[in-house]
Parts: sequence; structure tokens; C-alpha cells
Amino acid sequence: MKTVVMNLAPQTVITKDNVSFKIETTVYYRTVDPYKLVYKLGNNFNEIRSFIGEMSYSAMRSVVGERILQDLLEDRQGIADDIEKQVMGSVGVWGLLIENIFIKGIL
Repeated sequence: MKTVVMNLAPQTVITKDNVSFKIETTVYYRTVDPYKLVYKLGNNFNEIRSFIGEMSYSAMRSVVGERILQDLLEDRQGIADDIEKQVMGSVGVWGLLIENIFIKGIL
């Protein structure tokens, strides 16, 4: 199956030390089980993208909210990996595979 690249709009998050900022991310995903995906989510591409986006935003807020700003600046890849694990736990049962979540920028 083909890998799909989805750029997410900047999301406002708040760190553990009460710093508010926006994060831009890109999600790389693909379908690994088309039967599960169509059966559970339907074949509407926009709904699938919306589902992945909402799971990514939720995981991002959760993971960033557990850390202080300094951790985010020093360990962007580690935080992206934690977000990816959390999203994969949510979307894996739907026949999707999150290949990578990349933090493009902190605004």
C-alpha cells in the first residue's frame, strides 16, 4: 500500500510548566488491512484523514502536557516517537499503520 503524507495544522499545546505554543507536525501513514479500514471507518478518505488528525492532536496534547518546555526543545524526536506510539495504539485496530510522525516546527 502507498504511504500517505498528511500535514496537520499548527496545534496549540500547553506544557507541564504552563508554556503555551503551537506545534506543526506531519503524519506518514498507510493502510495495512483495507478490510478493517473500510468495515470500521468506511471508504470516505476525508473521514479517515479526520480520524487520524484527531488522534494525532489528542496524543500530541497528552504527550507534550507531561513535559516541560526544555524537554521539548532538547528531545523533539523522542517526543515525536511517544506521540507516534500513542497514535498507533489508537489507529492500529482500524487497519492503519503510522509510519512516522515528524515535528516540523515549534511556533
